[in-house]
Amino acid sequence: ASVTGQIEGYNAKQLLHEQKEEVRRLSLVAKHTHNGVVIMNHDIEIVWVNRAYTDITGYSLAESVGKKPSELIGGSNTSHLAIEDIRHHIEQKKPFSKEILVNAFWHDMLGYECGELSPSLESFYEILHPDDFTAVADVLAQLNAGENEFDLDVRLRHKNGNYRVIRDRGRVIKRYADGTVRRIIGTHLDITSEKNLEQELNRSLSEKTILLQEIHHRVKNNLAIIIGLLHLQAYSVENDEMSEFYNQMSKRIKSIAHVHEMLYQTDSLSSINLNKYVQKIFNTAVAVNSSTSIPKALVFVDEGFDININQGIPLGLLLNELITNSLKHAFAHQENPVISFSVLHLDSSIQCIYKDNGSGCNVKKCSTSNSFGFTLINTLLEQLEAESTVKTEHGFKLSFTFQMKHKGSHSMIDAD
Repeated sequence: ASVTGQIEGYNAKQLLHEQKEEVRRLSLVAKHTHNGVVIMNHDIEIVWVNRAYTDITGYSLAESVGKKPSELIGGSNTSHLAIEDIRHHIEQKKPFSKEILVNAFWHDMLGYECGELSPSLESFYEILHPDDFTAVADVLAQLNAGENEFDLDVRLRHKNGNYRVIRDRGRVIKRYADGTVRRIIGTHLDITSEKNLEQELNRSLSEKTILLQEIHHRVKNNLAIIIGLLHLQAYSVENDEMSEFYNQMSKRIKSIAHVHEMLYQTDSLSSINLNKYVQKIFNTAVAVNSSTSIPKALVFVDEGFDININQGIPLGLLLNELITNSLKHAFAHQENPVISFSVLHLDSSIQCIYKDNGSGCNVKKCSTSNSFGFTLINTLLEQLEAESTVKTEHGFKLSFTFQMKHKGSHSMIDAD
């Protein structure tokens, strides 16, 4: 009998030890979990809360002990309708469905008193802008399909009747067994002021864009007037040399006019499509030159390549001058004249090659020539800060490379 009593005593001690160890482990979990833990007595009064609970609610252990949970969650800023609805579902052991719980700041944001709106999804839809129903439905469908987070802007009706733009962000925190959404947590942020400012900035930018396009249009028209005056002057003089001088000046100005014409026809106000620009220069230069047979023009420029106008204008003037020289001097004895121009974009640099299959020229003579044309070519190469080489075997070939700059029409403005 004594042996049996010893065994029973040992078993009792072992069970007590195990229970104490279990309590210790549970205590560690309760202390260190990120979830709020509340321990209550038989009178449903709080006897202990963990640190996570105090962080979540703002109530300290001393403030919580001896109170019922309803006394703490039913503060002055809490929706009492929401609390009663939660209590009803708990007492009736009913599952929650389509309930929404919001804080007092949410009501203030939309001008409502706490409790003025029922805590339901239906109330949310009542103040949701009709045009935003589809977006909300799409987000809910994506969440039910497995997405965990959402971020969208919706318009909710303020109590004064105006709609406020709300940034709605959140995530799924619980799902049913079939994977559909059971509970969502999120935030609403009023971004109406930001949206209004954004619209105002876009409107202002649009107005400035239209204004700049109009300026480029007028510059192009003014240059066209100057070109017309030069043509009239060319026709009025009897000296062929002076007439040619006026015609060459008009072509140079027209190459600049093409830039402004392209700028007011596109969205960009600081860069132009190089392929289209080169084609325009070729067409203009060849069209006004009737003294020789029309050469075949080969242009190799990426159709999607844009260049800012600070470099585009001198490049266009340079190309116009090269084409003019080829048409005037290179093809006197060439039955099948060909001019080619290629542009290769290499990282931060641009490599250009201009060629014709004409008679070529003496490199030394060309480099030391005092003619306006060659002086202008050298000046434009210097303006582009280009490194260049000239070859005259089997025609004329000018290769030049310059660094691509991302400055726009003003030296302090970056191109897009």
